[in-house]
Amino acid sequence: MDANIFTSLLNVLGVKHTQTFSNRFYNEHPHKYNLFGLSKMLSDYGIANAGTRIEDKFNDILNIQTPFVAHVGGDFAAVVNVTEKDVEYKSGNLNLNISRKAFCDIWSGVVMLTEADSNSIEPDYEKHRNEEVTQRTLNTSLILAISLLLIFGLYNNYHNYGVGLILSFLINIIGAYIGVLLVQKQLKIHSSYSDKICSLFKQADCNSILESQGAKLWGKFGWSEIGLSYFLSNLIVIAFLPNLINYYAIINLFTLPYAFWSIWYQQSKAKQWCVLCLIVQIALWLIFLINLSFQYLQTPEIELSNVIVLVALYATFFITTTIITPYLAEQLKRQNVTQEINSLKSHEGITSLLLEEQPYYACDKSDSKILFGNPNSEILITILTNPHCNPCAKLHTRIEKLLASGQQNICIQYIFSSFDQSLDISNKFLIAAYLNSSPAETSLIFNQWYARGRMNKEHFFKKFSFDVEDDRVQSEFQNHLNWKFHTKLELTPTLLVNGHKLPRNYQIEDFKFISELKINKKREAAGRTLNSVAQN
Repeated sequence: MDANIFTSLLNVLGVKHTQTFSNRFYNEHPHKYNLFGLSKMLSDYGIANAGTRIEDKFNDILNIQTPFVAHVGGDFAAVVNVTEKDVEYKSGNLNLNISRKAFCDIWSGVVMLTEADSNSIEPDYEKHRNEEVTQRTLNTSLILAISLLLIFGLYNNYHNYGVGLILSFLINIIGAYIGVLLVQKQLKIHSSYSDKICSLFKQADCNSILESQGAKLWGKFGWSEIGLSYFLSNLIVIAFLPNLINYYAIINLFTLPYAFWSIWYQQSKAKQWCVLCLIVQIALWLIFLINLSFQYLQTPEIELSNVIVLVALYATFFITTTIITPYLAEQLKRQNVTQEINSLKSHEGITSLLLEEQPYYACDKSDSKILFGNPNSEILITILTNPHCNPCAKLHTRIEKLLASGQQNICIQYIFSSFDQSLDISNKFLIAAYLNSSPAETSLIFNQWYARGRMNKEHFFKKFSFDVEDDRVQSEFQNHLNWKFHTKLELTPTLLVNGHKLPRNYQIEDFKFISELKINKKREAAGRTLNSVAQN
């Protein structure tokens, strides 16, 4: 996957993060293309930042502490170092160094200052780090296991076939590796190795060739996948089926016309060279020369069983590769689709319209004093919750995580419900805890309750000395009952946003990017009228 401004900044700032999560976090962010979104992402990682515009760019750039973000050529770049003469910066996959004047000519003057400290770190870093280490260990173990099997097979057959077998094996290893790089290029997965190889020639552009019409056989099967499956199949033949080496040599003969065609296509049609593709053609010819030199190119005694084995082998690798590659492509597209959906969800106008279409239940901050987040926010998310409900406990964990990220644009309101009257004591306990504790203590008590305390409420109650029969507690508890009676809502958890039911495809986390809702007040008035009728 392409490098991006966010992960480039994290690397330069030395902030602890994992590539997997940070890339996904950036690529799925609804505002990843603007400075506001980048600021929010940096804040989530505990990195102080502030945006401004520089008027005297040429002189003032010397006074800006690096690294910083600059708006350059319509995109954002991470400026790493500035001297009297040059500016070093990262843009996408490129590390660039140009003169200060040239940089200032393409720089809009918009800048974001950044500063990391000891508290700057990826959210849930240890968890993500363990997941990434586990995945890398599994990947490495798989590669190691396959390599050992191939080497073992090659070692057992070396005495029968000698140096030619070793040379063929090495050439096919190189071919398979180049095949992997080509597939990565085709999927637009960033690889510094393939970029370096592709830049060897002046007129080299691997991406142009791989996106051209000639990149696919019959417009369906990519030559990258075909080449990869071919070299992988060859490795199996060499390592485990050396008795079929003559068949292997004949199969190679049929690949040579493709090598001629590929070079002709690049030179005459595309007028661009794909260095990775050229290495594949060289590999095909080297295999041919080895087969010729070591007399592998002989007419074998045709046996049906051998033909079936080879057809099955090459077909298996080809089919597997052509199935996996589109699957990987879809997985990568999913991030783009997710980002587009998140972008729509974060659009205040669209969200307001969708909320208007949802059922409305009259509610305001007087219905419950159990408030979290910013009590002055215009966005009130009311949650009918049950202290003994498993989904409610999971939702509370998400809310706590959302609020811990420093969200000041929303107010969360809890209204308690219960399965039956015998469990009302739990509602009163949490109300008493809220009314008689500091915000930090309340957060701790609620977290402990939803994590374990609800499993044994009597034992949990004994840890505290709250008076659940206090008049304030009883009054608040009655407010919750009255609201439930008037709205007729029972299902927990139920989420309302400014009185409107949460749209089906929305999550509470989606509102972290919304600062204002413009809901048609006529719809709300109609809802209040209906509620009033229900009360009477």
